[in-house]
Amino acid sequence: MGPQGVLVLSSQVETTLVDALVSIGFSPLVRGSIQSALDRIRREKFAAIVVDQKRVKVDVLEFILNVRDIDAEIPVLVVGPSQGEPSYKTLQRLDNTVILQEFQSAESLAKGLQSASRAYRARDA
Repeated sequence: MGPQGVLVLSSQVETTLVDALVSIGFSPLVRGSIQSALDRIRREKFAAIVVDQKRVKVDVLEFILNVRDIDAEIPVLVVGPSQGEPSYKTLQRLDNTVILQEFQSAESLAKGLQSASRAYRARDA
């Protein structure tokens, strides 16, 4: 995908999210399963990972920990309300991970991605 590619973990394509990513200059690649997403992350470099909590039936913490085994610093943005996971507080403490309960616009999504990627970009500088 390249440095402007963003992998989106979502079981359904959410057009608002995809449109917002495109409008801020990213090329989203949507995957519906953990295994499919992890396979792509192993083979390609992405600018960030976006997890759509509302449209995915996976353990988000497990997915992010697997991502961290592949790339410890890739920015991860978790979008959507918590599904009542007891791991929510753990998610909040993970480096290069931001939880965005809801995004109202492309700008709020961009700010979330920017927050998640600060350390990642500093590493590559």
